[in-house]
Amino acid sequence: MRCLAFLFAFATLLSSVQADPQTEVEFGMSHLGLSNTHTAKISRKLRLRMPVFGGTQGQRIAHAGDTYGGSFSAPARHIMADYFPNNSGLHLSAGISVGSGNVTGSTQNPRLGGTTYMGRYDFEIAQDRPIAPVASVGYEHHLGDRLGLSAEVGARFSRLEITTTDKNPLTPAQRSAFNNQIDHINETLAQAPVIPFVSLGLVLNF
Repeated sequence: MRCLAFLFAFATLLSSVQADPQTEVEFGMSHLGLSNTHTAKISRKLRLRMPVFGGTQGQRIAHAGDTYGGSFSAPARHIMADYFPNNSGLHLSAGISVGSGNVTGSTQNPRLGGTTYMGRYDFEIAQDRPIAPVASVGYEHHLGDRLGLSAEVGARFSRLEITTTDKNPLTPAQRSAFNNQIDHINETLAQAPVIPFVSLGLVLNF
């Protein structure tokens, strides 16, 4: 809260300076993680933007009635071109995502497909490729020459997949059945062709 108060006070001070803003810095948050964004205006209707996401947070993952604990990490950046069709603050964006967020964790004695597999299993859920196209729709509301608020809804055109590792002494039949269950989960994840995201931010203009 103190950091937010400092940012707001700093932005309010900047808003008293009269100049034509050419660049912006944005601090925000989304379920991809905390972000900071640098932008450069090319013209009244076009700008370039690079959001950088980071941070780690705990996650609970549910599947078939079981809940697994893990941590979510989002080291990624988007390189975006924003097009403003009018003066309303609405912008249409397209670009690429470099890097990918992932969920890592472990579970004890998981139950998959009606069978309990004894032992500890480490897992990772990540994008199937580190570079993916991105598209979004966003809106900025300026509170003055130097301060604004932003919101964005978009998607990475990539799929999620799960991988597991363990050292448990499963029989060949158990190992085959376990791998088949993981394949079934990945088939389910592959039915979602995009990874959606929503973000909110505080914009400082310079």
